[in-house]
Amino acid sequence: MYGYVELPMTAGKSAITLFSVLFAISVFSQASVAAVPCESLASLSLPNTTITSAATVAAGAFTPPAGRGGRGDAAAPFRNLPAFCRVTATLKPTSESNIKMEVWMPVTGWNGNFQGNGTGGMGGSIPLTDMAKTLRGGFATAGSDTGHEGDSRYVLEYPEKVIDFAYRAGHEMTLKAKAVIAAYYGNGPKSSFLDGCGGSAQMAENEMQRYPGDYDGIAITGFSQKTRHALEQMWIWDANQRDKSSYLPTEKLTVLHNAVLQACDGLDGVKDVRQAANSIRAWCSARRGTARRV
Repeated sequence: MYGYVELPMTAGKSAITLFSVLFAISVFSQASVAAVPCESLASLSLPNTTITSAATVAAGAFTPPAGRGGRGDAAAPFRNLPAFCRVTATLKPTSESNIKMEVWMPVTGWNGNFQGNGTGGMGGSIPLTDMAKTLRGGFATAGSDTGHEGDSRYVLEYPEKVIDFAYRAGHEMTLKAKAVIAAYYGNGPKSSFLDGCGGSAQMAENEMQRYPGDYDGIAITGFSQKTRHALEQMWIWDANQRDKSSYLPTEKLTVLHNAVLQACDGLDGVKDVRQAANSIRAWCSARRGTARRV
């Protein structure tokens, strides 16, 4: 079920668009356990895929590789994780492609479902923090670096990597993750879900539009696929918040809020206050490029 909601920002600067896809997780049946040793997955053969490691991680703390994505920082350990099978792989759907991914699967207590995790921002690292949270919920989970490590200089030389980042890495990661899950448990997931927030909303929307069979439910929040608009908002915020003299105090925000509602709320024919976002957007669009003192 797809939902589209528009909400005004509390700072009164503009309206933001929130995409939200609501899904219900089916009632869990008896928890599943592994059908084969985790380490045996190292020899798993999948198209355009090299399994680089397959190992069981003991319950408790897990320290991921440092400097993932070319950032060079030390990785903080994840705590209170269940025992899980960790599989790492490199995907090469094209000769230029170099998609790194990981699949984490509970050794016991699997709820029978799979949740993919998108990578925020401009990609370049595997979303291990999100995967850790998902694993604690009993899901088998996976994520990729979207086909590159570090920054976006690759776009100048590798057009196939641009396609990987745009949509192919997410799709390939999903297909390979499901295959790994099926090999480990002896059966694939009952239901598959995808969580995309911020930059990873791009992956989520592409999955929904290009590959609707990949997931049974997709949650998209904090949508920022339009990178130019997102950067504009950051610059506006920075310009307006640099020091105490450049931002609006709470009492003035209240005046601004009331003035906007007074001017805009009734434009759609109904004075309903809370549902004024569409009216405000229409009013601002009609007057774009002008300024009014309130």
